[in-house]
Amino acid sequence: MRCIDAYANVSVASRELHVIGSDEQTFAWFSWGPTDQAARQWTGRQVIYAGETLQAQSSDLVDLTVSGYLLQTP
Repeated sequence: MRCIDAYANVSVASRELHVIGSDEQTFAWFSWGPTDQAARQWTGRQVIYAGETLQAQSSDLVDLTVSGYLLQTP
């Protein structure tokens, strides 16, 4: 995984988004305050092996896009 883009349009309460890997590690965390209307980005390198999962947990509605590469062994 190379990039995460998250967008929230907050009306009243704050929001959080945690992106969690298979080992229960949070490797991306975003927050928005009341009345925020903004996108947040994460750029890095996170390897997800075949059979592993990725979770996105949010305190409210958040638009999320995840992109990366599918690598194959020779």
